[in-house]
Amino acid sequence: MKYLILVENYFLLLILHCLADYPLQGDFLASFKGKNKICMFVHCVIWSGLIYFGLKHLGIAQYWHIPFLFLGHMLIDYWKCSRSGNGKELTTDLLVDQFLHLIQIIACMHLR
Repeated sequence: MKYLILVENYFLLLILHCLADYPLQGDFLASFKGKNKICMFVHCVIWSGLIYFGLKHLGIAQYWHIPFLFLGHMLIDYWKCSRSGNGKELTTDLLVDQFLHLIQIIACMHLR
């Protein structure tokens, strides 16, 4: 039963991550976050806020999660947006980006 709850918690946070990093980002922020610091800031606030409230809902949120999630997301997305190249590199960069965001979430779930 303990493992089922853990899997459900992971799944909830994965859904929140997918929502915040894609549809809630929207085309405008996705297009301009690499060119405009305010767009990057807004995207990172949306993502880190939604993940933090998911952690809070699960009863495992800590105040250090807020800067960890926000700054981590900002650095990861800044790295991804600053890279240039063909579609293959973007795909690889996107996979690295998503992997690092999931590591952030897992770290928040297990480091209390």
